[in-house]
Amino acid sequence: MATPSKINHCCFNSQQDAFCVAAACGIRIFNTNPLVLLKALENDVTGRARIGTVLHRSNVFVFVGAGSSTKYSNNTALIYDTKQKEIVFEVTVPGGPILNVLLSYSRLIIVQKTKIHIFAFGNNCRLIRSEDIRANPTGLASLSSNNDGSGQMLAYPGFKVGSVRIMDVTAVTEKESISPNSIDAHLSEVAELAVNNQGTLLATGSIKGTVIRVFDIRTRRCLLECRRGSDNCTLHCLQFSPCSSFLACSSDKGTIHIFAIRENDHAASKQGFLQQVGLVKGEKRSCAQIAIEPKVIGIGFLAATSSTMQSIVAVCEDGTFHRFAFNTEGQTTRECYELLLQLAEEQLFWSKPL
Repeated sequence: MATPSKINHCCFNSQQDAFCVAAACGIRIFNTNPLVLLKALENDVTGRARIGTVLHRSNVFVFVGAGSSTKYSNNTALIYDTKQKEIVFEVTVPGGPILNVLLSYSRLIIVQKTKIHIFAFGNNCRLIRSEDIRANPTGLASLSSNNDGSGQMLAYPGFKVGSVRIMDVTAVTEKESISPNSIDAHLSEVAELAVNNQGTLLATGSIKGTVIRVFDIRTRRCLLECRRGSDNCTLHCLQFSPCSSFLACSSDKGTIHIFAIRENDHAASKQGFLQQVGLVKGEKRSCAQIAIEPKVIGIGFLAATSSTMQSIVAVCEDGTFHRFAFNTEGQTTRECYELLLQLAEEQLFWSKPL
């Protein structure tokens, strides 16, 4: 059984200005900055929630229960409308528990160990196609949030060890699938991956956890190698900033590494010159590091707090919320620390009538 303070799952929306957490006590949806509880659903409604995913800043979210010991089965995704205050649709898939749920305005993606199901998302949830995949016991997958008609890119581990498959889920039909592109990212198994909002960049990390690679999805070319460290580790999160200027990763080393993906012209030209004369390797080092002891299960970037400082937030498995300011010179400052589930309980308490 999950402890009352433990968070089972955390998901930020595409702009990372809101996030959803699933826990034994139910579902909580928060505004990121300032940190405000937007919606709380207790476990008498959701059961013991294992996965929760919010659709942008809309009134719709999807959750998955924890299985036979709770209210809903672990192979059913439930769509809840906070305006109607009820579950408006249920999607049950055969073949084992749901390991991940990805959501956009037009697609609902359900990930199981050996299958990915693509649904049309709207007034109903119509199954478009189910695809067999290589065994994916953690439900590893990422979906871009484009809503401009240019496609939505889904990334998941490929059949070859260390590879990632890329598929435009808006091009998949009931009659035929499309042949996904494959990127050979690592020699060992892929442990974490992320696609940016624009669907143009893919970040991957292997089970070694020492190097994060960034690929151009269109050309499948490796653009950057980001050095996390020299010791092997277990990666927990990979996240692009909404504008794709930064990439963050967390691991069991208790550190969040932040990489500047887009350098300014002066920095880029300086690095290029140093590489030409052989003074630096072709690897990018993190521009800032933040030490957080609990396991980080969700990372979000905020708009710049000043002309020189950015902000990053981290949600940890123990229910803590952290916000830090950082810059590309390596300076970091703690701005906020909260206990998420206690904040939710206080909000619920004071909203009750006397």
